[in-house]
Amino acid sequence: LVPAVCAAATLAALLPANVACLWSSRGAVGVGAVFAAALTASSFSFFLFAFQVHEKSVLFPCLAALLLPTALGPKRRPSWAPAALCHFAAACLYSMYPLIVKDKLHLPYALFAVLLIALFECLPAPPPLLRLFCRMSTAVGLVLHIVHAVLQAPARYPDAWTLLITGSSCGYFVLCLLALTAMQLSGWGLLGTEFADGTAGGGRPKKE
Repeated sequence: LVPAVCAAATLAALLPANVACLWSSRGAVGVGAVFAAALTASSFSFFLFAFQVHEKSVLFPCLAALLLPTALGPKRRPSWAPAALCHFAAACLYSMYPLIVKDKLHLPYALFAVLLIALFECLPAPPPLLRLFCRMSTAVGLVLHIVHAVLQAPARYPDAWTLLITGSSCGYFVLCLLALTAMQLSGWGLLGTEFADGTAGGGRPKKE
């Protein structure tokens, strides 16, 4: 029963983004960007809902998401895209922390995480609401790291801290998938960007 439920949830999650490939939204950002977004949503769907997924499988949606700015092109890429992707990569790294602990890779993990967060703060900032969400999620991750390092898990629930880390990561990724799907279904109007070719998200002419 569980594999069947996982298969149904995976198909339900990836269907909207792939159906959006057939809509006129591809005219707003180009076929390459629509395909990259569908690829990201599909890999997210399999990572979140498929049966028996390994922690390292998060690298698939991470790699697909990194293709989006290139697929959008310089005229249609938001200036804050690099910062958002740095934070997303940091979240992907954070989701693998239980595996990092198992393999004793704390030092490279810490260095890479600090680098990504520093880049997020130094690059052109995302819109205020998105920036607030990113900083709040970073704060939550930092608190959970401290809890994992300082406090011992209850004897009755030895994996409690690990579940908090993986659970918070799952929530972050579900929100990313919902945002990406909503962006595609809205014709990219939620991107909140006026493109250099004279159109806004959704392919609408730019207002004078």
